[in-house]
Amino acid sequence: MKKAIVSSNTINSNSGILKPNFHLNYGKKRIGAAQKNGCPFLPLGEVTKKVFTGGIFKRIFISNPEYGIPYISAQHMMNLNPLDVSKIISKKYTPRQEDMTLRHNQILLSCAGTVGNVRLIGNELDGIIGSQDIIRIIADNSKMLYGYLFAYLSTPTAYNYIQSYIYGSVVPRIEPNTISKLPVPIISREKQVKIHELIKEASHLRTEANNTFSKLINEINTLLEIEIERKNIKYSFRKIRDIKMFEKRLDASYNCGPGRRIYDVISKQDHITLKDISEIFHPMLFGKKQLKGSENGNFLFKSSSMMKMKPETDFVLSLRKVDLYSKLQVKEGWSLISRTGTVGNVVRINKTLADIYIDDHMIRVKPNENYSGLIFIYLKSFYGQKLIEFQKYGSVQEVINSDYIERIPIPKFLLEEKLIMRFNKEVKEASSKIDKAALNEFNSNELIEKEIESWQK
Repeated sequence: MKKAIVSSNTINSNSGILKPNFHLNYGKKRIGAAQKNGCPFLPLGEVTKKVFTGGIFKRIFISNPEYGIPYISAQHMMNLNPLDVSKIISKKYTPRQEDMTLRHNQILLSCAGTVGNVRLIGNELDGIIGSQDIIRIIADNSKMLYGYLFAYLSTPTAYNYIQSYIYGSVVPRIEPNTISKLPVPIISREKQVKIHELIKEASHLRTEANNTFSKLINEINTLLEIEIERKNIKYSFRKIRDIKMFEKRLDASYNCGPGRRIYDVISKQDHITLKDISEIFHPMLFGKKQLKGSENGNFLFKSSSMMKMKPETDFVLSLRKVDLYSKLQVKEGWSLISRTGTVGNVVRINKTLADIYIDDHMIRVKPNENYSGLIFIYLKSFYGQKLIEFQKYGSVQEVINSDYIERIPIPKFLLEEKLIMRFNKEVKEASSKIDKAALNEFNSNELIEKEIESWQK
């Protein structure tokens, strides 16, 4: 049980709040101790130009990108590339677009549901629309550099302090005027600049990596679009004999949808299947002993966290069955595909994630030598996604099995040696940039935490 002595002055200065989690908060205790020991702090609102949300309005989503703008929610803003899952919101029917538009170097903070996630907007996301459940923070670089401010908001100390501001028993929330009161430590300009440069480089590296992936995906899409349009197949049909040969599935999306059309076009020309250049499997383990909050074991990452910039978990696998759990371990260069819930999310295992344990809700694609880059980009392309989506099944929870992934066709004109080697090289380089960006952000957080720690005594 935690306990503390809180003075009446502290309660009165915090609007009379008596909640235990407010006064026993880890971040508040650290910042409070630093303030008592002379570390200077200023409220967030005093070191920024503006802290605001975009406002509430009716959202009209459309399918044609020509008449809309990409839209990201607070739920997806922490994805490695939010554009992978963004919707298209109507230009015509979206009010207050200037307030809703996200700009380069803005700092985003989720303010509803999962509160306190922080993201810095890079060039690749400049101009898209953000949800009203995202607080925008516009830095004033003459007072405090945006890189340092972002790094501080990303620290465990700031994150925990923000949790003390939460209100709402059903949907947790915070407000811009409340977050504006968050104390920000004023450290030396030299240290601020060092941290700022680390974050600035990290943002640039992540933008370059996402742009590389987008370029390669567009290249695959263009090559396949030309081929599929040349065939001029407007619809697909299947014979009863064919249906009996496979899964005896009669659902329209599987037999006649756009994914089936793409599958038929590729399958009727020279092609290979995904299993010809990789090993595909998903481990099925029952009765996993997961110890929440323990440090004695191997961390188990959920499939839902793998799309994030920084996958996190507080689940640990018991060491008693370490040999059995080795089936859940993944290696560098593998591609993973989510197989339940939101089917078809594709993730590549970079060097920093190698050898971690991931739950059995992701299909593993272990590529043959030099095919890692091509497989990852092909599965993330528009056509790769359609080839995955049309095969999923389930009325309550959508599911796909590794058997379906194995027979995804790949046209042979994509298997030229030069193209394979180039894709592999560029994907590896982009992945290294993502790893370096994550390391820079970690180091910047550590510098700030050490600075706050020095004021605890």
